[in-house]
Amino acid sequence: MRAIIEPMLAGGTPGHVPEDDRRFVVELGLLRRSEIGGLTVANPIYWEIIVRALAGATGGRHERGVAR
Repeated sequence: MRAIIEPMLAGGTPGHVPEDDRRFVVELGLLRRSEIGGLTVANPIYWEIIVRALAGATGGRHERGVAR
């Protein structure tokens, strides 16, 4: 999922990503197919959650005063 979503966060488009991976994020309901065939966030609320989740996964999250 990171290979698809991170380029979108930076304002770009995902590079070569297997169709199965693209289908997976669509089936999860995180992204949807746009009118022109690309991918877009399925729900605007998800955008903020996705950003926070990716930041937490890279160690940018603090919990109980301890950096992860």
